[in-house]
Amino acid sequence: MGIEDDKQLLGFERAMTGLYKKWRDAIKAHMTANKFTSRSTAGTEKWAALTEYALTLKPLSPNASVHGTATKAGIAMQKALDSLLTDVGKKLKDSDNLYGGIELVDKASSPGSEPKGMLNVFYSCYFVLC
Repeated sequence: MGIEDDKQLLGFERAMTGLYKKWRDAIKAHMTANKFTSRSTAGTEKWAALTEYALTLKPLSPNASVHGTATKAGIAMQKALDSLLTDVGKKLKDSDNLYGGIELVDKASSPGSEPKGMLNVFYSCYFVLC
């Protein structure tokens, strides 16, 4: 099954609709707030929380109790939802908006350089505004 089939299985229209966009934007916001884009960067707890959150949103919420059950419908719903969450995360990662466009500095720690991993907020803002 492809993404469009997964959307339809979960109750979204085949064409891009306002409902899917609203759902996708809510999922992106959740991922961004928690700073992850995939199951591996989220870890088990954050991914489970994302899945539970996704199930509270329409059109999934009326059928949330089926998700994860040992029925054909429950397994299909779980696979389809996982596929969509993975797709949203990949697109978020590819869009480079996870950290709001703030550049992460990855310089070696040496005299005169910033410590490794510091945000380069001051310098970015200074050169953009001045």
